[in-house]
Amino acid sequence: MKTGAIVFLDILGFKGIWQHKPERDVLNLLLAIPGVVKKAYKEPPPESGWPTVGEPEVTLLSDTIIITCESQYPQVLLLMCAIINAILLNLLSYRMLARGAIGWGRYTKEGPIFLGPAVDDVAMWYEAANWVGVVTTPRTNYMIDRLENRKFHAHGKEVDPFVKYDVPLKSGKSAFLNVFNWPGLMQASYAEGTFRQNMTGVFSEQDSIDHSVHEKYENTLRFIDHVVKPNV
Repeated sequence: MKTGAIVFLDILGFKGIWQHKPERDVLNLLLAIPGVVKKAYKEPPPESGWPTVGEPEVTLLSDTIIITCESQYPQVLLLMCAIINAILLNLLSYRMLARGAIGWGRYTKEGPIFLGPAVDDVAMWYEAANWVGVVTTPRTNYMIDRLENRKFHAHGKEVDPFVKYDVPLKSGKSAFLNVFNWPGLMQASYAEGTFRQNMTGVFSEQDSIDHSVHEKYENTLRFIDHVVKPNV
């Protein structure tokens, strides 16, 4: 088996998308994802001291995006953050959203087939949260706690790509985990205004919002308020 980082992203609102978006637009959205991943991936230079990392691989299964990146060291989880951020930004340009999970461990990939403990771990968690965002699996959460020098330099600001948060789950319970700080990274690129305003705009453009979707959006805004301070 290989060892590395695995991300599962679930595109929200994808089921029934054919009813209000042309088929070609949907296909173009999905076909663009591998290019987005390739552009976002920056291989660490040899002098950086980073361990060897394989190039990320992308698999698309309807509304699920799977990215793997082979490495014997969990530091690869930090490299995955730039990739996740690029995908979320790309989806937002289509006014679409995603939730998911990231993990690290052993896996086997052959074509569209994925096997292994890390796959089971991520698959268990990528649809569990009741929000828009990306969680670490519990075992990966503890790995993130141990990583040093985590901060990214984004538009002249230092941003930690992971923050601890009490994640609301669809079960009605919650889980205190390291989660991907996508609002913090995106807010760093705003010269004026706030990322929160952008997200409420995206929410307002959705075709319809039932109670469960409204709850998901409100949970997302609470997370944004938690990580993005008014003076950012």
